[in-house]
Amino acid sequence: MNMMIMHAGVEASSSHMMVPEEFKASGFGITADDAGSIAEGRNPEKLTLHGGIEGLAAKLKTCTTNGIAMDDDKDLTCRQKLFGTNELFTEREQQSFWVFVYEALQDMTLLVLVVCAFVSLIVGIATEGWPTGAHDGLGLVASILLVV
Repeated sequence: MNMMIMHAGVEASSSHMMVPEEFKASGFGITADDAGSIAEGRNPEKLTLHGGIEGLAAKLKTCTTNGIAMDDDKDLTCRQKLFGTNELFTEREQQSFWVFVYEALQDMTLLVLVVCAFVSLIVGIATEGWPTGAHDGLGLVASILLVV
C-alpha cells in the first residue's frame, strides 16, 4: 500500500522513505541526500517525518550528546564512503580589520554623513573659531566612527 501523506506542502511517500541496501547494510536509516535536504531546507515537517531530532540521530547512528562514536575505524570508513567528508568546504582567507572598515564606509548614508561632517567642520570653524565651531562637526565624526 503506497500511502501519500501531505502536510504543509511536504509530500512524503513510503517510496520516498526507502533507503538503498548499502545504507541499510551499514545500519543507516537515511541517505546522505535526504539528510542534506533536511539540513539545507530547514523544513521542520521533513524532520518530523524522520522522527524528529532523536529519530534522525538514530538513523544516522549518532548520539545527540556525544556525537559519532569513533571506536571502530571500519565504521568510520563506511560512514565516510556513504556520506562523504567535510573536505569540500575550503576555509576563506581572513580579512583584515581595515577591509571591514572600508566596506562599512561604502554605505551611502555614511558617505552623506561624512560630507555633512566635513562641511560642518569647515563652516563651524570659519564662523565661530576652532574650539567652539568644531563641536557639531566632531560630533558627526564621532557618530560615524561609532557606526563603522
